[in-house]
Amino acid sequence: MPRFKTSRELLLTAHSEDEVARTLFDAVGQVDPDELKRLPPECREVVVKRHTDIHDAAVTLLQSDLRHRGEDALGELLRQLAELYAAASVRLGQIEHRRQRLEEPALGRG
Repeated sequence: MPRFKTSRELLLTAHSEDEVARTLFDAVGQVDPDELKRLPPECREVVVKRHTDIHDAAVTLLQSDLRHRGEDALGELLRQLAELYAAASVRLGQIEHRRQRLEEPALGRG
């Protein structure tokens, strides 16, 4: 089973920003600390900080994934973390969009 598969599936059905963050940080918490130490500094920083903007973190990880693609264990971990954060970022966008659509009628009645 690919790493983070269950977490990515949970992200697809998350109902709130808190649920997305909790799922994401639970998944990252399962990564061996020695593996995290091998990440490039900018990636290690966004993965270890729990209050990092998830959208920004996803971009940082995706860019680093492109730079390190094909490297042994580091490249694979980066790819999987980038996919995990990208899924979280997309889900956050969906949740925000849904919330905005629900608030629009209330604003128009004013």
